[in-house]
Amino acid sequence: MDTPNWAQQLIKDNIDYLNSKGYTISFPDINWRKPTARRYNFSTDTETKIRRKCSSGICYKDHITICAGSDRKDCKLVILHEIAHWARPDGEHHSQSFWKLAWELYRRNKLPIRYCLNREKDYRKGAIKAYKGLNKGG
Repeated sequence: MDTPNWAQQLIKDNIDYLNSKGYTISFPDINWRKPTARRYNFSTDTETKIRRKCSSGICYKDHITICAGSDRKDCKLVILHEIAHWARPDGEHHSQSFWKLAWELYRRNKLPIRYCLNREKDYRKGAIKAYKGLNKGG
């Protein structure tokens, strides 16, 4: 499946932004998918595919895979999260410097911070620690 134009532009804008800040990163190859779940209806013995609301992603050395849910805001958050991984050195994963960069991208792209906090707090405790540190000027 092709990456939608809005997502390609979001990625390009943020890669350009990071490169203007001293990073030297290229535009990643994107593997774009739409995640589905299956719902079984026992009364009719039928199974249907349903679209998931939330997105997910993973950053590899040579590409990023995005499973794009139906919520655009959530998909943007996942894309920016994976771009933060793309920009960090291999093996760093969810370090404080990773989270600092991720929060910078969320803010730069005007994602609702409460939404980001709720989405990321279940993922890694380090996300909350980094966010609180940024608000104290750290």
